Amino acid sequence: MLKKRIVLCMFFVISFSGMALMTNRVMASSRFISNITSDRKQKVGGKTFVAKQYQEGEEYKCKIIMKSGSKSTVIAKNTNCDFVTNGNVIYYTKSGVKNTIIKCNIRTGKKTKVISGYNYMVKGCSNDNYLYYGIDEAADGIDLYALNLKTKRKRHMVSGVGSAILYKKYVVTDTNSGAVGNYPINVFKLNGTGKKKIVDGCLLKVSGNKIYYAKASDDCSKFKIYTCTLKGKNKKAISGWLERIPAKYFEQ
Repeated sequence: MLKKRIVLCMFFVISFSGMALMTNRVMASSRFISNITSDRKQKVGGKTFVAKQYQEGEEYKCKIIMKSGSKSTVIAKNTNCDFVTNGNVIYYTKSGVKNTIIKCNIRTGKKTKVISGYNYMVKGCSNDNYLYYGIDEAADGIDLYALNLKTKRKRHMVSGVGSAILYKKYVVTDTNSGAVGNYPINVFKLNGTGKKKIVDGCLLKVSGNKIYYAKASDDCSKFKIYTCTLKGKNKKAISGWLERIPAKYFEQ
């Protein structure tokens, strides 16, 4: 069953005191792109993917549709809206008593089960080596894991995840789980090890080997933008206090 989530991210925007913040995302700077909401088109490898919401009885579900040229193909029905794809393979979540994460070869249509569990959702993929998935704890965020796709060994990374961004050989997470404020931002290796707290704040994007994050005022009515390295060095404010964060600072 498709859940209605309150998410701060590139996809769902929540306003607080006149400003928009984004969370609960995994955006890949590598070749995989990710999606966690319905009816938003994602383009990769000359193809367009969308999780289209539909109603079946009293339940809202999604079907994942791929468009290549003028041809549209339904990859799967009765899914959640989360998926990750590089245009050649797609990982998505099949709804059920236990959710099942499925891998589909787009060219052949072959589907294989990856892993299943209560409230599982797929969050990202690193070059088809590690799959990042989580247990959706609703307002408490995502309990995030890294799964080695070859050995099938899983590793717990962190709980209460709001955002997770794949960048080169790192995974950067914050733990605000939908709340506005200053919470730990952590950096991991791609295999889910090496957890290091970088700073407290709200993760915005990773670009040019820098982490962009916001610091909230005590009453969370204003924010100041900072940057630092992926190792947490050279922390520097790049704005004054703002009532709204400009879109250029969010992950694209």
